Amino acid sequence: MQSVFSQYALFFYRVLKHWIFHKHLNDRLAGCFMRTNTFIYCCFLVHTLLVLPAPVQASLAVPPQAHTDSSILLPRGTPVSLELLEPANSNTLQVGNVVELSVYVPVTVGELTLIKANVYAEGEVVRVRKAGIFGRPGSITLQAVSVKALDGQSIPLESIEVTQTGKDRRALAWAGSLILPAVGVFIAATNPVAAAFTLPALGFGLLIKGKDVEIPAKTKVRAFVRRDVLIRI
Repeated sequence: MQSVFSQYALFFYRVLKHWIFHKHLNDRLAGCFMRTNTFIYCCFLVHTLLVLPAPVQASLAVPPQAHTDSSILLPRGTPVSLELLEPANSNTLQVGNVVELSVYVPVTVGELTLIKANVYAEGEVVRVRKAGIFGRPGSITLQAVSVKALDGQSIPLESIEVTQTGKDRRALAWAGSLILPAVGVFIAATNPVAAAFTLPALGFGLLIKGKDVEIPAKTKVRAFVRRDVLIRI
């Protein structure tokens, strides 16, 4: 929509052109007209562009650089199904050691897969005890720590701990340590030679060792996303 200024400028331009060319003015005046004509035309053009409707101005403007990055929210508490890649043994691992896990069910939000299946995840040994004397069993506890998302960033996890304990032989150790000396004392009452074996029998429990435990590969580990995370897709 043209403003009043635009209408007056156009009217003045038409009248002045008609008057000069129909009156056959000299070349000098014609040159003056042409410069005036150019100035008025430029003013008219600038003013017209300034009063263009917003949609038209937007179409004429230089489009900004396209931003192709987009993100989607992976909410806190989203379940992540993991499994152990290699066995974890209480005899060889220590607290703080990293254990390798893998995603066996892809994590999706809507129709988008944000964590693919078979993606590497990281777990950690949080408690471990080697098998010991007097039948004490070994035990190990591990949990998931993080997993790789679609965009490569590490997603922190909170996990249900996986704990397994080896075979407990403490009952056998203590029974042997108490029963054998008692038998030795009874026999020593009739056979002095047997008395020499009574005292060593007290240490029978030292010879009985508990069993270490090994969490087998493919053991399932349940974990959840620790906090809201934006995943770039």
